[in-house]
Amino acid sequence: MSLTEVTNDPGDAPCPREQEVVTALEAGSWSAALRQHVRTCQACADQLLVAEALAIAVAEERPDTSLPDPGRIWLRARLAERSAARARATRLITVVEWLAAATGVAVSVAALAWAWPSLRSWLGLLGSVKQVAQAGAANPTLVIAASAVILMVMVVLDLNTDWLRRRTQ
Repeated sequence: MSLTEVTNDPGDAPCPREQEVVTALEAGSWSAALRQHVRTCQACADQLLVAEALAIAVAEERPDTSLPDPGRIWLRARLAERSAARARATRLITVVEWLAAATGVAVSVAALAWAWPSLRSWLGLLGSVKQVAQAGAANPTLVIAASAVILMVMVVLDLNTDWLRRRTQ
């Protein structure tokens, strides 16, 4: 909007010099008589106030604002798309890992419960290495159960380490 397009409100008493005030403001040249007139005429003072406000608004308007580089926008969108695809692809893997860990824990608990009578007698024999070797040779189920428990604990710890490492990346 140009400053010369500013008009009075129909309810105000028009002044014949209002357009002269706007033209002087745009040109930046004020005569002493015009300055004196603006001090005494309310319509011209209002016109000057509005014209100055519009001039400030026009000066603050930035039609030359620069847009971000399209290549950079495209790259960010591509990286976000890849990240989302990676998250979707690994979601099922993470669920399967947790199910495997839970199954491992369940199998370990079941094996421990199944072999507990033998394990309890074996733990009572820990006094001598010879007796432990004899108990292991006499009961291979005990050796298998103990090995399964140790293996499952190692698997669970490994899965937990991988999961923690993936969360911190």
